[in-house]
Amino acid sequence: MNDSSRYWSAWARFLQRWGMNDLVAWGLEGLAPLNLLLAQVVYAGAPLLEGLLPRGEWQALGSLLENRQSSAAFAALLRQEVSQ
Repeated sequence: MNDSSRYWSAWARFLQRWGMNDLVAWGLEGLAPLNLLLAQVVYAGAPLLEGLLPRGEWQALGSLLENRQSSAAFAALLRQEVSQ
């Protein structure tokens, strides 16, 4: 696990509350080739979006998207959260 994993449980709870677990898990797995591009968009947009989330969380999201293993692990966590 990397540094972004400290945010995973909060993100998973948020996504579960909004019923978006499966959609986000599917996106992380199904759109994996685009994740690196999305990570760059997150990094570039972080200063503009700081009002929504602190910069550390934007950096963690970018890191999650950059790393295929982390993306797969977070998708698995999302699917696990739904089944519990």
